Amino acid sequence: MPLPWRLVNTTDRLKAMLDVLNPHLSSSANRLYISIQGTKDVPPATVALLLLHVAPTSDASEVTYIIDIYTIGTKAFTTLGSDRRNSLKMILQSPFHQIVGFDMRHDFTFLEANYGIKTALALDIQLMECLSRPANTIGGTDLVASDLPSCIAHLDAPLRVIWEEARAHNASVPLWCRRHRWTTRPLALHPLNNAVQELRMLPRLLGLYRRRMSDKQFENVLVATGEWVGSVSFQGGIGVVVQGGRSYHDQGEWLARFKVAR
Repeated sequence: MPLPWRLVNTTDRLKAMLDVLNPHLSSSANRLYISIQGTKDVPPATVALLLLHVAPTSDASEVTYIIDIYTIGTKAFTTLGSDRRNSLKMILQSPFHQIVGFDMRHDFTFLEANYGIKTALALDIQLMECLSRPANTIGGTDLVASDLPSCIAHLDAPLRVIWEEARAHNASVPLWCRRHRWTTRPLALHPLNNAVQELRMLPRLLGLYRRRMSDKQFENVLVATGEWVGSVSFQGGIGVVVQGGRSYHDQGEWLARFKVAR
């Protein structure tokens, strides 16, 4: 059964979401997990959806929010909640809210280039996975980063089974529909379920890799994430990362050089 999510496609729904999230964001134990869906592979790049999930929580607010940037526009980031304390942009830029994602280079590049949003405290789980590997598996300073499906495949059931089902349904969608799935309204159900299930795997992955690390290694990941995200340039609407003299244009497997103390 798919995990619960809520579509936020009006400013009224956005305000309601902010009102629910604000109490949870006051706790340093809670992290904000995000992913961005859009036309990243063809210019002009479009930020269509921002998926957002706060964890851990222990009540009915344990849902994933799908914020329809394509429909709401820039107001999605500037609209304030009813207490007028926070907007989505303020939350993402806050030094008190840790923003967690997977391969955040492109996501953060799009946010900064299009909406002037620059995160202050970020954690990239893709980078964390690389740096959590035993030293004897590294084989020098060059690492091949794992994609998200490869990481999820190592998780235990039942969440992995839910993700596998959502992924199978998404794969059944015709290719043309998949290419335009984030900019077509109404939004198709299977791609949304798949994106939500992937995001909901991130807290589990973070816990798995964190158990492999010392406190010092984890601090190094936080430092490295800032450098990792900052290495992206925005050219012609496409995020391009240059590491070790190579350019990377996709989110599959790529070779990257991490200059980080282990």
